[in-house]
Amino acid sequence: MNGTLIGLRLNSGGSIGNPRITAKIFLENKPSNKQLEIIRKALVHSLGADDNLREFYSLAEKDPILKYVVADLRGMHSTSLGDTVFPDSILAILLQMAPLKRSNEMMNCVIRKYGEKAEFDDKTVYTWPLPESLANLNLETFAKTCKIGYRAKTNSQTLRKDSEKRFPKVGGVGKTKPRRSKKEAP
Repeated sequence: MNGTLIGLRLNSGGSIGNPRITAKIFLENKPSNKQLEIIRKALVHSLGADDNLREFYSLAEKDPILKYVVADLRGMHSTSLGDTVFPDSILAILLQMAPLKRSNEMMNCVIRKYGEKAEFDDKTVYTWPLPESLANLNLETFAKTCKIGYRAKTNSQTLRKDSEKRFPKVGGVGKTKPRRSKKEAP
């Protein structure tokens, strides 16, 4: 978020009808009140906590197919804390012309070899690589390391667009070098 790696542990303390989420935040340094508010707003948005889905549910409950989906998955949301569509584009490229098993292998390799590693809450997690992490890679090495073949060239074109600032950012977030997160925020 804004180039800073943030670790989050979310816990549900509510129900579908009355949701309540608590978040434990892990950062390298103690966050300012402004940073905490930015994180809170991003979580509210990403978890869809500010979405009003009444109209959708009203329509879906009357639909012959969607009524079953609503019954089984009520309250389910898609989530994303990313501030750019860059990881989604890398994923789309890795999914090209490959079985799911192979796509997963490529994706996991790219994340583990080139993503940012964060250790917090007695866990180690890896993020999608930042454009800066992949920008200066040798294409042949990149292609061979994760066995991604022609996808390396397509990814390099995506990187070039990002470096030329022609790649969409969500919420106007700029590029900065990430800092590793380790310490727990209060």
